[in-house]
Amino acid sequence: AGAAPTASSSSGSSFKALRAKLNSLNYFQPLSEESLALAEKLLEDILRSAENLRGLEKSALSRERESKERVAELKSLRWENPRLLKENTELHRRVLDDSCGHRNQRKQWADRITAADGEIAHVQLLQQLGVSRGAEMRRSAELLRSQVSEMRRLDAGVADNSGSRPRPSSITIRGQAPPRLPEADDGSRRAQ
Repeated sequence: AGAAPTASSSSGSSFKALRAKLNSLNYFQPLSEESLALAEKLLEDILRSAENLRGLEKSALSRERESKERVAELKSLRWENPRLLKENTELHRRVLDDSCGHRNQRKQWADRITAADGEIAHVQLLQQLGVSRGAEMRRSAELLRSQVSEMRRLDAGVADNSGSRPRPSSITIRGQAPPRLPEADDGSRRAQ
């Protein structure tokens, strides 16, 4: 008998607490003690749903803010993209122009190197010819010296045998004589 009053007093205090919560939420409809458990459960569900709704609203506001930021970024990218595309195209054109210029310059350098190599080969050939001609001239000079020496020796021997004084040696030039300069005509002589 003692347990029953406790259960009824606890259900009475629960009823009063629930009624106070409902009144604070502006719900003034009559509520019986039999529907107390159901009303408490519904109230908990409503409060949980309200809390979830606030969380979803915060999340929605956050997402909306993020969406606005993304839209702003997208607008700036749409504005920047043509400019960047134009800059990229200009840079690409410059790279191609520089590449063509460098290619032409390398070709010119290669042509100059080839020409210089040809000139070097020509100069080396001329040098070899000069060296061989110099050696030939030295041999020819030696031969001439020995011939002159032989002639002097023979000439000295002939002079000793004849008792006359030897003739001075002369140099004989072989080949064509150089052309003579034309003499001035009589009219120019009279003017002098």
